[in-house]
Amino acid sequence: MTVPLDPELPDSELGSESGLAPDRCSGVLVLAAGVGLMAWSCTLRLGSFAVPGPGAFPLLLSAILTLLGTVLFAQQTRLGFSWDALFLLLRKKSVLIAVILGVFLFYTFTFYELGFIVVNTVALSVILIFIQRANIVTSLLYAVVLSVLSDIVFNELLGLRLPMGIFQNLGIG
Repeated sequence: MTVPLDPELPDSELGSESGLAPDRCSGVLVLAAGVGLMAWSCTLRLGSFAVPGPGAFPLLLSAILTLLGTVLFAQQTRLGFSWDALFLLLRKKSVLIAVILGVFLFYTFTFYELGFIVVNTVALSVILIFIQRANIVTSLLYAVVLSVLSDIVFNELLGLRLPMGIFQNLGIG
């Protein structure tokens, strides 16, 4: 059974015959994320069981993600998976997907240059403002406080040094 491509179709109608509207397309998306992360993690040094390299943990997590995506996809196929529903969901949620992808890429490519506090504050603020629809001032305040507290916990209490980025260049870190 396919779902008509009606942009006004409510989310609850995407999976009306199975009752699993939010899960209709998640298997494909989780599977794609798992395969993509697995390909990326293979570019890192894997190491050995005794001394794992930087790619070992991401490879393990991406394998689990791929397995879970495959199970979800198989379950949804059995329940009547619809490619039309997937494309409709992607079209309806394209801004949300773009924001999440943008935050992920921003975090990935600026983490060391700008530092944990700055990057985490920007990422949290964007997520709170665009996804949770929170107030800008409240989002910024929450993001700054949480980022600074997280930095203190990791750097001071746990002894795990997070990148200081621009603060180190200014002589603060």
